[in-house]
Amino acid sequence: MKISVGTRIKIVYMQGKPQYTNRQGVVTHIDDAKQIHGTWGGCALTPGIDTFEIIAEIPDFPEFPKLNGIER
Repeated sequence: MKISVGTRIKIVYMQGKPQYTNRQGVVTHIDDAKQIHGTWGGCALTPGIDTFEIIAEIPDFPEFPKLNGIER
């Protein structure tokens, strides 16, 4: 499963944060610890601990490095 900036995801499970279940959002950045940050509301997802589904991937268009202000 490849996640990149601009990918739309749905949170299935976030450890210790049941209020995030079923939230959707767009990935805004992935940090050095590989945690996934996005528009779903403040907490980062940790792959291997938290569970999420990819809803939609945004195609890679090198001629458009920003999408809605998000660096690709």
